[in-house]
Amino acid sequence: MKKVIIFGLAVIVFLSVLGCSAPAKQVSVAPNANYSSGERGSVTYTAAATKQSPPMITVPSATAGKDSAPSNQAASSALPSSRMIVRTGSLQMVVNQISVALEGINQLAVRHGGYVVNSQQWKENERNVGNISIRVLAENYDIAMAELRNLAKSITSESSSSQDVSEEYSDLDARIKNLQATEIQLLKIMADATRTEDILSIQRELTNVRAQIEQIRGRMLFLERTSSTSLININLEEAVLALKFTASKVSAGTDETIKFSAEVTGGFPPYNYYWLFGDGRSSTEASPTHSYRAPGNFTVSLTVNDDKGYSNSVTRVEYINIIGTWKPSSVASSAWNGFIIFGKGLINLLIWLGVFGFVWIPAGVLIWYFAYYRRRKLHKK
Repeated sequence: MKKVIIFGLAVIVFLSVLGCSAPAKQVSVAPNANYSSGERGSVTYTAAATKQSPPMITVPSATAGKDSAPSNQAASSALPSSRMIVRTGSLQMVVNQISVALEGINQLAVRHGGYVVNSQQWKENERNVGNISIRVLAENYDIAMAELRNLAKSITSESSSSQDVSEEYSDLDARIKNLQATEIQLLKIMADATRTEDILSIQRELTNVRAQIEQIRGRMLFLERTSSTSLININLEEAVLALKFTASKVSAGTDETIKFSAEVTGGFPPYNYYWLFGDGRSSTEASPTHSYRAPGNFTVSLTVNDDKGYSNSVTRVEYINIIGTWKPSSVASSAWNGFIIFGKGLINLLIWLGVFGFVWIPAGVLIWYFAYYRRRKLHKK
């Protein structure tokens, strides 16, 4: 008897190795070997009726208490009637507001029979960005992608990929049938075993075969779920421009050069700049230099427009403090400027007098004559 059992075990191990590479012929399962489709669980196996009934063997699993494993017939019916395609999409979107977009995408996923896998929002250099991954029913994938495009102000990148897993699923189904056939043969051998060490040896083989079956079932279940729904990953950026500016110095003297620098994120380059320095002068450069001619506190503002027409402004009140400084060159320059102003005024006056000479000269002569005549008359008296 012992030689028969050892020979039987060798045959079963050989069949197990062959079962992982090629499908075996379908073997009928004893009526009391019950399975449930697609789920792991604790399974109780009872050998077919023989002259001597073997002990009942129970192998615990991670989901004890659930339905038992599927039979060969159930596994065969689980084969896909059409191709099993796993589809994945990716979008890079620009939106008006991240929080509003996340809520809209969440509702879209539910509307198409799916759910949100993960969602997050954070800041990058004063700019709001976000990411969300959703699953939708495979048949709604194209509609969901079209609706996502409508949620965006613009799409910066988009990609889709497909993977046909039908062949892998069929191969897994064939392997699980062969393992189940091996399991039945082990149970038959155990039915004839009488020694404890023989039963324990067969049980170890059964445990190994059932572990492989559970592993394959898990992979098949994963393929079923991933092909029935499609994964879409969406990266979000806000269209709002985020900007700030700095000056090389905030306190300086008159006529000192100050360099201004802007930091802009978001929107769509190239950017257009418009600076107001608070002294009536402006600039359209990205990083202008400026000098103030008079002391005081000056408010600086910057407005930026991007290529799509989005705009943002930032103002820093009394940002620059200019202190007056005494310099001989400045005094000489001011004196020269004063002399020029005085000379211009004098020349203007002479021109006016020349133009209106026909009026003021006769009037002046008459006034002088009457004044002179009156003085002579008073003198005679």
